[in-house]
Amino acid sequence: MLFFLSTLAQVPGYFSAAWLVERWGRKPTLVLYLLGTAVSAFMFGNVGAGEIAPVLLWLSLLSFFNLGAWGVLYSYTPELYPTSVRASGFGFAAAVGRIGGIIGPYLTPVLVTAIAINGTFAVSWCCY
Repeated sequence: MLFFLSTLAQVPGYFSAAWLVERWGRKPTLVLYLLGTAVSAFMFGNVGAGEIAPVLLWLSLLSFFNLGAWGVLYSYTPELYPTSVRASGFGFAAAVGRIGGIIGPYLTPVLVTAIAINGTFAVSWCCY
């Protein structure tokens, strides 16, 4: 139930990012949502065990900012490539991200045992 409730926050995150892109532009909106994602992830990772309300708050904010950042990223990334290779460049970048999404769940237990939870969060943060 906790993850379902936090996932609901993705919808307004996505729509608010789309609205802000039209008002502020892609770069400032992307910076805001990536910073919001980083802060939310840090706070979520440091909530004490058994504290349900703060877990739900930070997990919901993490979902909100993360999906908003992805929405902006998908509109901004293609512009970084020349027109002649735009589809290939964007496709390659998306593929690398998906490979990371596949490897991450397998790598996380290895990292936690090797460098503890805080180190694992630091590695994840650096990869972002």
